[in-house]
Amino acid sequence: MAPQQQLKYQMYRKEELAKEFRKCFPDWTEERIEEHAAFLASKFTTLRKGPNVVHFTYYGRFIDQADLKEIEQKLQQAGLDLSHFDKVNAPYQAIRNCSLDHALHLKPPIIQLILDNSGNNAVWNSLKETTLSIWHKLSSRHWNPASLTENERTYNFGLRLISDFGSNNLILPAYANEHQITAALDQVIGFLQAAENQKERPDLAKHFLFDEEKMEWLEIDLHLHDTANNCR
Repeated sequence: MAPQQQLKYQMYRKEELAKEFRKCFPDWTEERIEEHAAFLASKFTTLRKGPNVVHFTYYGRFIDQADLKEIEQKLQQAGLDLSHFDKVNAPYQAIRNCSLDHALHLKPPIIQLILDNSGNNAVWNSLKETTLSIWHKLSSRHWNPASLTENERTYNFGLRLISDFGSNNLILPAYANEHQITAALDQVIGFLQAAENQKERPDLAKHFLFDEEKMEWLEIDLHLHDTANNCR
């Protein structure tokens, strides 16, 4: 196993999580650090592994068990398995160094399946349908202005495309319409094909937001964007 891959697996262990929390939360007591590290490590043990696994991270206040069952059934139609992780009560809420609140994570085996079958792609069609379904649920339950309380931030959603050379986070604009979201998803295979040929930035994450006016994915600088409240 490569050192970088080994590090990623080690990060699921309580000891490694506690070490990261000490860096990120210097004001936390040791008791609180140990409590959160144990809690998060136990949640990681429920994750499924395998080449056909699609990982979904979410906040349970917006996605319920019936939704997860529906997502699982959609993915199973293309031979994919669902693994899911509810971020509620996890330290994710205290630190947001990732651009995606809700995300479908696609790892190299699934990305390769998509690229190998780009002409007749049951895998991508299933993922596209699933992504659109999740977007609809968040749109009606959370992004609807009537459902937002005063000063509540907007939680975003997108795809995290993981490769041996880092990851690309594709953020779907919260207040786009269905036509624009469909257009964004229709460009993902082309995006993957282009990314496959650009391997000069190993182990770096790049972040993209779909521009509704230009109708294309544009790379963004997270230091200049609030990816929750400004991606609309």
